[in-house]
Amino acid sequence: TETDQPSVMPSELDQVDSPLGENSRVIIGRDERVPVRSRQYPWSAMGRLEWQFQGQTISTCTATLVGPSAILTNSHCLILPVPSEDPSGFTDTFIDNSIYSRLRAAGDEAPKLVFKPSLVDGVALDESDIITFESGWSQSYEGPIDDWAVMQLAQPLGQEYGYLGWRNIDFEDTANAEATTEKLSLLGYAGDFPTANLQEFGAPTETAGVDVACGIIGIWPANHPLAGTFAHDCDTNPGASGGPLFAEFNDGGFYIVGLHARSTPLGSNV
Repeated sequence: TETDQPSVMPSELDQVDSPLGENSRVIIGRDERVPVRSRQYPWSAMGRLEWQFQGQTISTCTATLVGPSAILTNSHCLILPVPSEDPSGFTDTFIDNSIYSRLRAAGDEAPKLVFKPSLVDGVALDESDIITFESGWSQSYEGPIDDWAVMQLAQPLGQEYGYLGWRNIDFEDTANAEATTEKLSLLGYAGDFPTANLQEFGAPTETAGVDVACGIIGIWPANHPLAGTFAHDCDTNPGASGGPLFAEFNDGGFYIVGLHARSTPLGSNV
């Protein structure tokens, strides 16, 4: 359809199905996530989004290159803990684009957003500041169906790392939903991954985890607070917010079909 967008793989990179890279073997119990060690495409196009302040990372999400200088993530990744007189010392504040412009003008005296593609073991070969963004939310905690943000990078990292397009799939069609069974993948820099038995791959959020065999398990009805979104059964945890649900299509290309936003009390994800 006209809403579909193509994926682009740089000529300098190979395309590989395995997130583990070469000569890697990982065994995990019931948690089906495996560490993403490969820097080949499409894994190269996904990375960690950070709020940084004075050289320190203060919060993280996941994001994906969707253009030469654009990444896709969640609106709620724009929520920043800022100092306050609250007993905790911080209050969560949604940073819209106008506020972010003022933060950028303040330079090193203010927090900033930074994207690191293909972060492995806490190491990224490149990074880029975020210049500006468009988000589905305009203030804190708006509806889940609008929990998206497209951010402009200062550097065209997509030219080197490639970027994913997307396919607009009607998952209200049960045939389409059923066709995803064990066909979707979800990558994220979750706060509980690498897990304790995978410490060789770095501290939590330093290496992405990916569930490579999950699918769509339902659509939230119109009278539900999550109406307009779908549920999936991919293994994940906080920190994976903004992670892409993607699949390899018959043309051999990888495309995003959904954006991970949160986990539900029922244990299903959206």
